[in-house]
This record gives sequence, structure tokens and C-alpha cells, in this order.
Amino acid sequence: MLSKKIVGKLISISIITSLLLLILIGKNGLWVWADLKSQIRALQNELKELELQKGKLSEEINNLQNDFYIEQIAREQLQMAYPDDHIYLDTDKKR
Repeated sequence: MLSKKIVGKLISISIITSLLLLILIGKNGLWVWADLKSQIRALQNELKELELQKGKLSEEINNLQNDFYIEQIAREQLQMAYPDDHIYLDTDKKR
């Protein structure tokens, strides 16, 4: 039969082990905390990227409210011209 001293030590070790397991892998354990910390960093990075994208889109919205910008886009990207415009093509230009 085990002595009371050994049983007491085994109970103490069991309690300490259980507490350590709870701290490490419990509902709010260190692994969960580390995972949440990683998720926070990823979301903060995504937020920064979205804020940059928002700034670019706001600038584009402002530009699209400018008639000169719209005309420039129509001429340069859509190859549009007014009916009375004269278009000259440079055939010597390297492609």
C-alpha cells in the first residue's frame, strides 16, 4: 500500500499537470491566445491594404467627376475623338 506522503505527492502532481494542461490547451489557453494573436496581425495587415485600396478608389471617384479626366481616358484608352478632330497616325513609330 502506498504511503500518505506518496499519495499526497501524486495528487499534487496530478493537480499541477491538470492546471498546466488547462493553461496550455484549455478554452482560453496559450495556444488559443497565440492563434488569436496571429489572426489579429493578419486582420490588421488586411485592414491596411483595404485602407490603401479605399484611398485609391476615392481618388478614382474624384477623378471620374472631372470632365477633363473623363475626356483624357476616352481619348487615350478608348481611342475616341470628337467628330471634327483630325487624327494623325505616325507610321514610322516602332511598335
